[in-house]
Amino acid sequence: MRAFPVSTLYRQCDPAIKALRTLRHERHLWIFAIAAFFIGASLRFSYPEDIEYKHDERWMFETTQAVAGGAELPVVGMPSSQGIANPGLSVWAFIGLQKVSGAKTPVQLAQAVQAVNVAAILLLLLFIALAVPPGERAGWVWGAGLVCVSPLSVLFHRKIWAQSVLPLFAMVFVVGWWYRKKHWSAAFVWGATGALLGQVHMAGFFLAAAVLAWTVLFDPDRKGVSWASWSAGSMLGALSLIPWFVEASRQVGHGGPSFHISAWFNLKWWNYWVSNSTGLTMEHSLGAHFWSFLKYPLIGRQPTYLVAVLHVVLALCTLYVLWLVIRHLRENRGTWSRLFIGRGSDASFLINSYFWGCGILITAFGVLIQRHYLLVAFPLTYVWFARFLADDSRRGARVFAVLWSAQLLVSLLFLYYIHANGGAPSGDYGASYSAATR
Repeated sequence: MRAFPVSTLYRQCDPAIKALRTLRHERHLWIFAIAAFFIGASLRFSYPEDIEYKHDERWMFETTQAVAGGAELPVVGMPSSQGIANPGLSVWAFIGLQKVSGAKTPVQLAQAVQAVNVAAILLLLLFIALAVPPGERAGWVWGAGLVCVSPLSVLFHRKIWAQSVLPLFAMVFVVGWWYRKKHWSAAFVWGATGALLGQVHMAGFFLAAAVLAWTVLFDPDRKGVSWASWSAGSMLGALSLIPWFVEASRQVGHGGPSFHISAWFNLKWWNYWVSNSTGLTMEHSLGAHFWSFLKYPLIGRQPTYLVAVLHVVLALCTLYVLWLVIRHLRENRGTWSRLFIGRGSDASFLINSYFWGCGILITAFGVLIQRHYLLVAFPLTYVWFARFLADDSRRGARVFAVLWSAQLLVSLLFLYYIHANGGAPSGDYGASYSAATR
C-alpha cells in the first residue's frame, strides 16, 4: 500500500496552521472575543420568563403547537406590515425549532431562538478567525463584541419573531459570498441563502438583489465565480417560494405592498444603519417608559440616573465615530468613487453593497422600513461602526472600551428594568410573558 504523502497533508492543513499562528499573536484580542461571547450568551438567556409576548409572538408559538398537534403545515406566514402575507419559511423555521427543541411553552421556544442567535455569533467568530485577513481582524472582532452586548441586539435576539432568526441565515450568506471564488459549493450556498433570506423577512430580497448587482457590476473577479452553482442554489432556495407566489397571486386587487414616496426622503436605512450600533435605541422598545428607565438603577426608591449618564457617554462615543467618518471622507476626497464601491478589500466591498446597494434599492422601492429590518444586515452594521474605531490608532481602543462597557451596562439594566416592572406595558415591549401569565 502506498504511503499517504505527508507533504500533501501539510498543504491541506497549512491555512489552518497559519491561522492558529496568527491567532496566537492576537491573544488579547481573542481573550476579549471569547469573554464577549459568553457575556452575550448570558444576556440572551437571562430572565427567561421576561420575554415579549404580544400578538406576533403568540401567533408564532400557537402555530408551532398546532402543527405539533397534527394541524396542516401553513402555506404562508403571518400578514406583514407591507400588506401581504410573509412567505412560509418565516413560520416553518419556528416549526422546525419546535420539533428540534421539543418546546411546549413560549419560554422554551424563545430559548431555542436565543440558542440560534448564540450560534450565529459563534459562527461569526469562527469566520473572523479563519477568513478575515489579520490586518482587518480587530475591526471585525470589535464589531462582534458590539453584537454581543448591544441593547438592541439583545432585545431582538430574545424574541419569538421571524426577524429574530435572520442573523444565522445572514451569517451563512456572508460566508457563502466571501468564498464565492474559491469553491463552487460556496457560490451554491450564497445563491441558496440569498433566496432564503427574503423568505424569512422580505428585506432579505432587497439585500440579496443588492449584493448580486454590486458583485456583477463592480467585482473585477466576477468571472471567477461559479455562476452555474450560484444559479442552482438560487433556484433550489426559491422552490419554497412557490406556495407563497400562488397565495400572493390571489391577493391581487385586494391590497398588497404599497409605495410610499416619503421613503425617498426619510433615509431610514442609513439612519438605522448608524443608530442601531450606538446603544441609543431603547426608546423604540420602551416608549413612554424610557424616561423612567433613565432613572435606573434605584437605590431604595431613589433614582441614581446611571442609565441617563450612560446615554450621555454613548452619545459622545457616537459623535466621535461620526467625526472619524467625516475625517475619513475628507482625507480620501479624491477617491470617493473607490470608497463608494468599497475597493481595497472583500469586507469593504460587501459592507458597501449592503450600505449603498441595499439602501438605495429599498429606498427607491418606497418601502417604509422599521428598525428591525436591519437584522438582515447582520453583522455588518456593527462591523462598519467598529472598524472606524479600530483604524483610529490615537483614541480608538479607549473609545471602543468605553462604548462597549456602556452598552453592556445599558443591556444589563434594560433586562433588569423589564424584570422589575413586568415589561413595558405602554411601550412596544408590552407586558412581559411572566407578567401576562401571573
